[in-house]
Amino acid sequence: MEEQTPPVSVIIVNYDSGDKSRECVKSHVEDGYGSLEVVVIDNGSIDGSVERLEAEVREHPNIRLVQSPSNIGFAKGNNVGALHAR
Repeated sequence: MEEQTPPVSVIIVNYDSGDKSRECVKSHVEDGYGSLEVVVIDNGSIDGSVERLEAEVREHPNIRLVQSPSNIGFAKGNNVGALHAR
């Protein structure tokens, strides 16, 4: 009998750190964990982070990008991520 992996949600809070957040997303996706979803919360970045992260979202259906119009902080960003996690 094949063992199934439990579903896991990874929440990444981003603020003007597009390249680092993109590397983090890619690292999780490339890890190959079967039941993984990555939820990226962007805290109103103005450095082009969203555009760079959207490229990852287009390539991987298990990544979701949620945009906040302003910087709501790390803790609140994680709470928003939890609301969007499956």
